[in-house]
Amino acid sequence: MLFIPDFYIDDEMTFDEACQILRTGNSVVTGLMKIQDLWDDYCAGKFTVYECDDDFYSEWRYELNAFNIVFAAIQPIVGG
Repeated sequence: MLFIPDFYIDDEMTFDEACQILRTGNSVVTGLMKIQDLWDDYCAGKFTVYECDDDFYSEWRYELNAFNIVFAAIQPIVGG
C-alpha cells in the first residue's frame, strides 16, 4: 500500500473504477507496476517538477488511490 494523506484519499472509488484507471492495454498488473515505479522514483527524489508533496499527490491522486484499492483486493491472493 502507498501512503496517501487523508486529504487525497478517495473513499468513493470502486474496484472497477480503480481497474479502469490502472489498466494498460489489457493488463491491470502492468498499471500496478507502473505506479509502483512512479512511487519509487518519487520517494527517491527523482522528480524535480513538484515543488512540494501536495503537488505530487494532487497530480497523481487518482492513480495512487486506484493502486491501493486494487492492491488491497489482490493482496490476500498473491500474499504480502
